Amino acid sequence: MKVGQRITLSFEGREFDVIVIDPNGLGEGQPSVGFGYRMMELHAGLPASTLSTWAFDKDGVTYLKLPSSKELRVFDILGSDNNNYKVVEAYVALKGVYTEKDSRATTRWLEERQLGKITRKLYTDLLQAQGCKDYDYAYWTDYIYTGLFGMKASEMKSVWDLVDGDPNIARNYIPKAEGLEAVKYCEDMVVRVFVDDLQEAHDLAINLTKRKFLGGA
Repeated sequence: MKVGQRITLSFEGREFDVIVIDPNGLGEGQPSVGFGYRMMELHAGLPASTLSTWAFDKDGVTYLKLPSSKELRVFDILGSDNNNYKVVEAYVALKGVYTEKDSRATTRWLEERQLGKITRKLYTDLLQAQGCKDYDYAYWTDYIYTGLFGMKASEMKSVWDLVDGDPNIARNYIPKAEGLEAVKYCEDMVVRVFVDDLQEAHDLAINLTKRKFLGGA
């Protein structure tokens, strides 16, 4: 068995396509193995592009930080097929670090992010109709973020880690699907309750959102 060799690993009734990291990594004749990003996409349903945004370097070593804040070591390995792979240590992953709960949470986050884009368009259309330009959009977005999370967009990007997508978009840093759902709900409420005063509509929408998601204003 060699570094970079692709093998099939059986674990709890399932078979996984993995790459050998170290032929004796877990003891003599017991290889340590890992998933390439594409393999993670196959086995866990996570796009390789999403996994790439979770990677970070620490002390010269690359890790993958999951939504649960757990970290998996990533290795750069030349496969036996002469392809280069980013390989995530599979022994730890299979032992439950990347759990079904993590997978469901990530899927829900991505779904909420896509649904939120539709609501966001209706919200920005309202702002545009009220004469908002350039900075005004950021102002009202910050107004919602501050009302719901106590932070402006710039603070969210410095406090929270990027989950997925464009790093310039603050809501891509909101760590849980519930947070995205709250933003979507709030923007939708602004559109629904608006009469003739944007601040009044935002204040009412924020209070309604906090009552729905936080149990009180």
